[in-house]
Parts: sequence; structure tokens; C-alpha cells
Amino acid sequence: MFRIKHGLLITTTVLTLMLLPILGCDKAAKEAPDTVSDAAIVVNSRTITADEYNDALGRLLPPETEKVDPAEIAELKKNIINQLIEEALLLDSAIKLGLTVTEAELAIEVEYIKGAVGDEEFNTIVSKRYGSFEGWQDELRRKLLIGKVIEQVITSTVDISQEAARNYYDEHISEYKVPEQVHALMILVKTE
Repeated sequence: MFRIKHGLLITTTVLTLMLLPILGCDKAAKEAPDTVSDAAIVVNSRTITADEYNDALGRLLPPETEKVDPAEIAELKKNIINQLIEEALLLDSAIKLGLTVTEAELAIEVEYIKGAVGDEEFNTIVSKRYGSFEGWQDELRRKLLIGKVIEQVITSTVDISQEAARNYYDEHISEYKVPEQVHALMILVKTE
């Protein structure tokens, strides 16, 4: 049970990371007070710049920062730094594992996301939060690469046999039973 829930948690996390570039908050708070100075964070071979931090902060911090509790803003800033460090570590792992995101994979993901929100809304969101389509694509490529690292690490360490899956199902069969349901539709057609 833990393994299945853990896999669901990882899948949810990966999807969130992939959709965060589209569903994040406004970029308007880029000039928020107390931004990190020009100092950078170095994680292994990667450098996290102040601009990267400010971009992430701008996408997540609501435009009405005066209405937000300063403690919440401080917590958000700490979480952003932690997320950037985790991403840097995962991207280093991608290099070590030899993982890449192909143009075809990127194009498929772009079309999927465009289809989910519509072209016009998509273009508005991307330009507002990322400045350009290319900037958003770079961020999406990073998220896809991080997803590949997580997937490879999980699939290489989690091996569930057919027998173990069957045993789990048999022990939790009541969770999979769905009561009978009826779906009714009504189609009205005007007659002459």
C-alpha cells in the first residue's frame, strides 16, 4: 500500500512541477522588497543566480504582497530557495544519468498544455509570467528533465512483482469496488 501511495505522490509531484510554469501566480511581484542580493548559490556544478531566484519568486508571490503576512512571504522565500537547490541537484543527476529531453518530447508536452488551456489564454499566461515562449519552454524542459530523473530513480529501485500486486489487490479489494451507477442524459430536439 505504501509503495502505491508513494508512487502516486511522486506522480503528483512531477505533474505539479510540470504544470507549475503555466499555473503559477503572477510575475508582478518581481520588485518585491527583501529580494536576494546578487549573490548566488552554488550547488555542486550548478550556480543559482539571483535572477533565477527572483523569477521563481515573481511567479509565485501574489501581486498584492502588502495583503500577505510577512511570515508567509518569508516561508515562501525559504521554500523557493529549497526548491531551486533540489532542482539543481536533480539536474546534476540528469547529467550523471545521461538523460535529456528531446525536441519531440518537448513539443508533445507543449501541445498537451496548450490544448488544456487554449491557445489565446496560453499565450497570455506565458508572455505575462515568462516574458517569452522560449523562456517558458526552457523552464518546461527543466521540469521534464527533473521528471525523467525522478521516474528513472523510482523505476530502478521499485520492483513490484505480479504476485505482490495481486496480493495487494486481494487484500484491498473493497477499495476497488465501485457501486452500481446510472448516468442519464437527455437530448432535446426541436421538431417541426
